[in-house]
Amino acid sequence: MELKSSRETSEETSEADIKNDRLLRLADARRRLGQYFDSESMVCDFTIRNWLASGYLDGCQIGDRGNWYIWESSLQKLIRKIRESNRRKTNRWR
Repeated sequence: MELKSSRETSEETSEADIKNDRLLRLADARRRLGQYFDSESMVCDFTIRNWLASGYLDGCQIGDRGNWYIWESSLQKLIRKIRESNRRKTNRWR
């Protein structure tokens, strides 16, 4: 089984995160992200794969088919950024 990971290059990931972190399937990550986007701007698998390839999200490819998996801590960091961005947009209009 082949494992290609972008994990080693992440500067924000602590050793404790790595020990307690788990991998999420791409579809599970998409579902979680779906809670923070409206239906018109929904994130697709292609976008998530690009984020993984560019290092915006930490993840790895596992197996002969090269299925992508995302580290849960990396996804949580992205979700925090999205929430913060949404909060700023909301406060701007008050």
